[in-house]
Amino acid sequence: MLYLATFFYLASLVFQTLAFWFALILFGRAGQHRYGWLFFPLGLLLMLGRRVSPVMAMWQSSQINMTDAVLSVPISFLLMLGVLSLCKVLGELDDKTRALLHAQNLDVLTSALNRAALFAEGEKEIERSLRMRHSFAVLMLDIDHCLKDGANKAIF
Repeated sequence: MLYLATFFYLASLVFQTLAFWFALILFGRAGQHRYGWLFFPLGLLLMLGRRVSPVMAMWQSSQINMTDAVLSVPISFLLMLGVLSLCKVLGELDDKTRALLHAQNLDVLTSALNRAALFAEGEKEIERSLRMRHSFAVLMLDIDHCLKDGANKAIF
């Protein structure tokens, strides 16, 4: 009976260790509310300590709380599944945010940078050229005029 209870507690420790590890990954991926996400792995780490103490007490006193040992496995497993689900949700959110930013900065017809993105990139390049003390040049073409002439002459 002692070994069976130890097995359950060890399985619980494995699941909670995985949950802690995935929570640390979530903390690393969380951008805006990073400190809020820090409490999540810290709480799971404290719960790991709570899983170790019954095993040590059980081996010292030979008193077995089989109900706690058995219930610790599904609780730890469900915690791990919850953390994995959060990882998946955050990954999908990151993908959709990247796609949205990509769509926000590009012209739908030409896939070229739109006006706002062009000015933002231009400011970055000007700052970089000033910082590196390199020269900077801008070439601007008015293609609307060419398109109007091409449409009138049927040249595309």
